[in-house]
Amino acid sequence: MDFVLTLYAALLVIFSALLHAGWNILGKSNSGSGYSFTLGAALSQCLLLAPFMVWCFVQIGSSNVSAHFWGLLGLSAVGR
Repeated sequence: MDFVLTLYAALLVIFSALLHAGWNILGKSNSGSGYSFTLGAALSQCLLLAPFMVWCFVQIGSSNVSAHFWGLLGLSAVGR
């Protein structure tokens, strides 16, 4: 069992590294469209994570989310 989990973790790290390298190559290959690439990257993340956030709020309930979470969410939005 431990070997399978370790193999899975190693494959996940390798896949992540390849995806990150490909993302960097894609971003740096179009030198004239840096702003549009960044905007597209940010919007794609928002679109991909929005259904998950909705599901989380339905499961947890928005009244159970602390003010600390909203503060951290706001700071991360500003830092973006």
